[in-house]
Amino acid sequence: MHVGVQCAKLNNHHEEETAMKRRITTTLTAIGLSLALGALGSMPAMAAPIELTMYYPVAVGGPLTKIVDELVAQCEAKDPNIKVNAVYAGNYNDARIKALTALKSGQPAQLSVMFAIDVFELIDQNAIEAFDDLTTTAEGSTVFTPP
Repeated sequence: MHVGVQCAKLNNHHEEETAMKRRITTTLTAIGLSLALGALGSMPAMAAPIELTMYYPVAVGGPLTKIVDELVAQCEAKDPNIKVNAVYAGNYNDARIKALTALKSGQPAQLSVMFAIDVFELIDQNAIEAFDDLTTTAEGSTVFTPP
């Protein structure tokens, strides 16, 4: 029975790791796309690298840290003008507190992985912009169509 519990824990850890990879990849892809769209629409050429701060709820040195580091490296390799500073913030509550503190200090993070329930607090703090608002032209047409 003990072996069965250990196998279940390992399987659950693998599923969590896979889900985290998907979330991070989706987030970094969306950011890259929105930055690219903004750069194409408003700037003739990017003069300086764009630095993004991402709060992520992972204990430093854990197995998910390696995955996040790999995904960040892949994102930066695809677009050398983007630098992602991954800040491993501990647990989800720690990440939420750090993100809100940064927001209140006037230096908000561009990215933070949080619980879905945290969105209501972020809305109350005017910390969220709708993706559609960033990808819609003045004429009302959308400049981003998801694959």
